[in-house]
Amino acid sequence: MNDKIINLKKQLNEINLKINDKLNQKIVGMVIEHKKFGKGIIIKQKDNTIITKFDTEEKKLQIPFVFINNIVVCDNKEIVQNMKEIDDLLKEKTEIEHLIILEEQKIIFIQSKINKGNIENPDLFVVTSGSSYDDNVAMNIYYCKAERCRKICRYLGLYKDKAVVKIGEIKKVIEAVKVGEKLQYDLIYGEDILEEDIKKIEKCIYKSYDLFNVDISNQRHKYFIVENFYDTDYRKTSPGGLMEHKYFDLCKELKIKELPTIKEIASNLRNIEWE
Repeated sequence: MNDKIINLKKQLNEINLKINDKLNQKIVGMVIEHKKFGKGIIIKQKDNTIITKFDTEEKKLQIPFVFINNIVVCDNKEIVQNMKEIDDLLKEKTEIEHLIILEEQKIIFIQSKINKGNIENPDLFVVTSGSSYDDNVAMNIYYCKAERCRKICRYLGLYKDKAVVKIGEIKKVIEAVKVGEKLQYDLIYGEDILEEDIKKIEKCIYKSYDLFNVDISNQRHKYFIVENFYDTDYRKTSPGGLMEHKYFDLCKELKIKELPTIKEIASNLRNIEWE
């Protein structure tokens, strides 16, 4: 375990202690008002769960969620402020947990590089690209929620119409998320984050408004940058489509011991199928 992970875990422990301390603030007996159930009294509390007695029934509610989202309100300003502070700490906890995962991924990748010699990781990460397909190909980039892919692969495949139709060698993997008013970038794989990489990511974020009607910068995403996408036709023969993503061991699929160039891989995949 490296020093950065040790420090992050220390910060995480400190945040957990603060959260537990604030959750221990006694609110049993307090009167609250629920949007749907009206006025009620908190009769029991355990960690982040409160049991509230309303006129007709008792309900379990999660804190600080119900306060932060104005599902319940109360007159006690100190309690309301405490809930906001707990929510901020939970967000900070989530971010630190993710930073720990990033550092652990880097260690796993370095180890896999040592174990496999010149081949960093001879695996193909195949994804469904859907409405973003044209942009993915045009900009040589693919993006998804960060938690969707935990494994660093050497190749990226785009799946469409029952087949992997494009394949490219991954040059960089960058994670990005908006912190305050600015985008924060973390390099997961590759060498240096260049200005052109940032422009590509910003363009993906901009285009996502039109494609999905959401601001993807508010949630951490992974951006896979490839040198170039090559045409292939690695066809799926089993019923149904691909559910989000799939990993392939290319040496096993192609029945070879050493991987050739990306162009040759694209060509060879046309001659085999998968289920």
